Order: sequence, then C-alpha cells, then structure tokens
Amino acid sequence: MEDARLTVQDLGYGGLIVRELAKDVGIKSASIHYYFATKGELGAALANRYTAHYGAVLDDLLTQGLDVETCMARYTDVFAETLRADNRLCLAGMLGAERNQLPEEVQTEVVKYGEM
Repeated sequence: MEDARLTVQDLGYGGLIVRELAKDVGIKSASIHYYFATKGELGAALANRYTAHYGAVLDDLLTQGLDVETCMARYTDVFAETLRADNRLCLAGMLGAERNQLPEEVQTEVVKYGEM
C-alpha cells in the first residue's frame, strides 16, 4: 500500500500499474489482485487509508486547543511536509486532479476526503 501511495503521489493514478507495483515490491501481480480485484479497488483503498490517516492528524490538531493561527500553520505544514518528502503531492490532490478519469469507487473516496 505504501509503494502504491508513493507511486500515485509521484505519477498520478494513471501511473499506477499493478504489474509494475508487484515487481517493485517483489511479488506477483496475482498477489495484489487477490486483495484488490481491480485497480479501482486498490485506488479506493489507498484513498480511504489516506483519508483515515489525515482525519486522525486533523482531529488531533483540533483537540490540542491551539489558537487559530497556530492551528492553521500546523494544518498547512501537514501538506507542506508531503511536498518536501521526495517532492510528492498530496494523494487526494493528485487523485482530485484526475477525478473525471477515475473509477467511481476511487471518485467516491476522493469526495470523502474533500468533505473531511
């Protein structure tokens, strides 16, 4: 999942090729398809995982009782750190840019991220 996330953050959903992902992590593509029958299912799982992770990060910010300026600075730092880490973009941003070309199950998860 981590390698798939990094690939999408770097190349977009269109750059995620299950066969190449399997080769990169040292398994057969059938092993990926065992858990995710389609690339769309994999993409939806990635987006769901990303939303859950950043939902927890943002909830933590809100529970700290920070002043508005500090809270907003930390909020933007979350996304800036993603960019600083190997020059990758926010997964939801990458998927959002490709939204009209994504399978429906991935679009649904991207919308959930936006609503969060």
